[in-house]
Amino acid sequence: MPWALWIARLPPSPAGARSAFRGSLLMGGVHHLLVLHWLPGAGLWFTPAAVPVALAWIGILAFLTGGAGRLLHHLTVRGGIAFLPALPALWTALEWLPSVAGDLAFPWLGLPTALVPVPHLLAPAELAGALTVTFWIVAFQGGVVDAWLRGGIRSREGRGWAVAAAFLLLLPAGWSLHRSTSLELVSGPRVAALSLPLPERPMDSRARAEEAVRDARAALEAMEPDGIALVVWPEAAVPLLLDRPEGDPYLRGVRALASGTGAVQLLGGYVARDGPLNALVVVGLEEDGWGPVYGKRRLVPGVEAVPGPLGRIPGSDREVIAGAGHAFRPGTGPGVLAVGHLRLGPLVCWEAAFRGPVRAAVRAGADLLVNGTNDSFFHPPGAPEGWGWAGRRQHEAHLVLRAVETRRPAIRSATAGGAFVLDPVGRVVAGAPAGWSLAEKGGVVVAPVLTAGTHSLFTRVGIDAGLAAFLLLLALAMVAGRRGTEERARRST
Repeated sequence: MPWALWIARLPPSPAGARSAFRGSLLMGGVHHLLVLHWLPGAGLWFTPAAVPVALAWIGILAFLTGGAGRLLHHLTVRGGIAFLPALPALWTALEWLPSVAGDLAFPWLGLPTALVPVPHLLAPAELAGALTVTFWIVAFQGGVVDAWLRGGIRSREGRGWAVAAAFLLLLPAGWSLHRSTSLELVSGPRVAALSLPLPERPMDSRARAEEAVRDARAALEAMEPDGIALVVWPEAAVPLLLDRPEGDPYLRGVRALASGTGAVQLLGGYVARDGPLNALVVVGLEEDGWGPVYGKRRLVPGVEAVPGPLGRIPGSDREVIAGAGHAFRPGTGPGVLAVGHLRLGPLVCWEAAFRGPVRAAVRAGADLLVNGTNDSFFHPPGAPEGWGWAGRRQHEAHLVLRAVETRRPAIRSATAGGAFVLDPVGRVVAGAPAGWSLAEKGGVVVAPVLTAGTHSLFTRVGIDAGLAAFLLLLALAMVAGRRGTEERARRST
């Protein structure tokens, strides 16, 4: 709102448009540097090549914010469009654009994540994805700006805009509260999520694999395994090629855990076939053989999707992983994994930030979203304790949005991050997000899967509020342009 009010007071001249761009560019730069302060350090954990990619993305996002400021000036100050339609259309489109940037897509931390601590207010995400919540939040603020500019409640016109703003705030909030409390949930199989602690020292891949299997065994032996259908491991928990001899001893150890607990293990590791792949692998109760494999499809630019050796990937072994001489390949296998009566929608690491692939998995039959991730890269070597906490919380928030907009439960397993189970409303059933301290001992979270049994409107129809807002923005820009042309013609006569 302060940003919009500042732009509203700029003159309708080209100088005013330039001021709108420069001020918004500065605002965007400061904002994204604060929000993504962890990004360059996290990239350095993997490879120095990731640092310029991270800084470039912060610059691109700042530039987009600058362009948004100039466009808002064109729409409202020069074109006479009210802020109520202009501001939500513009900001929602601004959050949507980074998600459609192809291999460089970075749909990170939009406005809906602000409501993750109160998931009862996220139900509008069921309608057209999480960006529906963005449009709602900013539409309310646009109405307040219009009311303020027209004298507030002291004037008749201002009161009209204030009433519209109140309506936009209360009606969706009331519906959301009703929807989240009235949704009928059915209890299903019990599932478990492993939480592995941050390594106390740098380790090679074999030492890390040994520690992960040992920690998992200790956690699983300390719990009551009866009735657990699935145990989810973090991403790259065993950072070796599981289908090569070097990974076989650890794979046998995981099979022994599956046999001892009677629960299928969804193991994070690397797979050489069609790859190398950063994968989640189903390890069943059989003595040998492979279950289904899901290869990560959304690779991290500058980290996993760069040419050259991968020797700097945490826990990786240059001889094992980098021997192929190229980066990971995106997975092309099934987007749904069958485990008994469960059909899993697997997500590796930041794939939880992408709406489209998650919706496709649910459309294909997934009834449980499964997110295995390694959050240790938020804490680069040498960083003080507590560094990266904000990045880990940001990472976790996206899975809550995916659960709400698809109306599916979700389970998250992490190294040095939060492990928890969510219901379809986005509420934590068991576990907890990442805390301030990195001295987490790890463990296991167990909870039943709570299912809604129905599809959300977003899942069935697939309308994306971001695309709809972008089309609305184009229409408003055309109206503003026509008004500007008519005004210039009037003045010339």
